[in-house]
Amino acid sequence: MTGFWQGEEEEIVHLKLTPTVWESGQVELVENAAAKLKTQVRVHLKVDTGMGRLVSLGYVWQAVCSTLKSSPHVVCEGLSTHLASSEILDAPSVEEQIAISKAPGGLCAEAGLSPKFVHAANTGAVIAHPETWNTMVRPA
Repeated sequence: MTGFWQGEEEEIVHLKLTPTVWESGQVELVENAAAKLKTQVRVHLKVDTGMGRLVSLGYVWQAVCSTLKSSPHVVCEGLSTHLASSEILDAPSVEEQIAISKAPGGLCAEAGLSPKFVHAANTGAVIAHPETWNTMVRPA
């Protein structure tokens, strides 16, 4: 559920790990490694819905989706976000993030991607926000 450093992509593919990506360059690295090893790699695309890190919606999002779509050895298996204050039951930021987190699924579909797993629920959200469970949860 984390990114990777350049140079680690072949080992990730070799070990059949599922990296999280948020930049086109990361997709290109795993695409090249998977092509070299004659296999496919599954990735999870992470979107920033208010945490203040990683890819945000807009031009960068479109570029990442386009790169994923044109990478025959990379399968976009998942779409995720991270809730900043999920353990705080009345945090208004969580409701805002939940609302924003619904948009990427539609944008993925528009880009021709259909991730099997959609996940926003970290440990706090598993308990406090069952509406964020989607198709996968990430308790620690």
